[in-house]
Amino acid sequence: MSLSIRRVVSEGISVATSRSGAVLALLFFVAESLGVLLMLVAGTTYVPVDIGTGVTGGPEVAAGGELPASVAAVTSALTGVFTAIVTIPITIVAIRTFVGGATDGIPDAYLFDRIGRATASAFGASLLYGLVVVTISFVSAFVLLAAAVLVGGTDVATSAVGLLAFATLAFVIVVGTIALFGIVWLHTLFLLHEVSVRDRGALGAFRGSWAAVRGNRLKLAALAGGLVVIRGLVSWVSVPSGYGGWSTLQLLLTPIGLAVTAVVGVYVTAILARAYRRLRPDVGETFT
Repeated sequence: MSLSIRRVVSEGISVATSRSGAVLALLFFVAESLGVLLMLVAGTTYVPVDIGTGVTGGPEVAAGGELPASVAAVTSALTGVFTAIVTIPITIVAIRTFVGGATDGIPDAYLFDRIGRATASAFGASLLYGLVVVTISFVSAFVLLAAAVLVGGTDVATSAVGLLAFATLAFVIVVGTIALFGIVWLHTLFLLHEVSVRDRGALGAFRGSWAAVRGNRLKLAALAGGLVVIRGLVSWVSVPSGYGGWSTLQLLLTPIGLAVTAVVGVYVTAILARAYRRLRPDVGETFT
């Protein structure tokens, strides 16, 4: 089915500007606030009070001391996983609500029907997507390194021709890698939609998302790319960076920024959900 960007955006704004959209924006705000708070606490290496672990066999960390950077890094990573686990079910509920077109409230079926299974599948699909991205990065880096070694072992390594050849090859590899990342991102755009609406597993979600994108790649790339840029800019402007410590002004402005980010996130989610609804005409309004 051909995708009308204007219609999809109009429908997305309509369903997001509703009671359901307001409730979901509040849920996203709470989840994102919790994530920022946990990252703020876990990401610091400064210990304001005596943690009193009572664990022997290592140096004690007294009040005013610092945790090892490795411990803080692991803690931050675990905090990120915890935040993702909290955010995923909210995203699933939002997708179901907007795909179904519910505006007066969130139906119980969208909240509770197979939510645990869908969350697990979404988490698995996200991990698989991350594995694909890491694999592409590793292969590209390996090819680039191999090219450098091969060129370096030849007599033309120090010549202008050799350097130009290597620079050209490196450019092709980098551009190709970026293009491959873009292709993967576009074709996995509806992973969570397949999980949320069709109750797909991780692998099934990949197949379903690929099928949904087929035939409308350019329009979806323009739509999704624009939404990602808008959301990224809003997040960058609205949420102050915590690097270098948090000032009083940052602490006061952060809740406002998180609220703005949550609202924009709801509109982005709604627009993509309506795009999915148009690309999957066999999905009824009562799909659960």
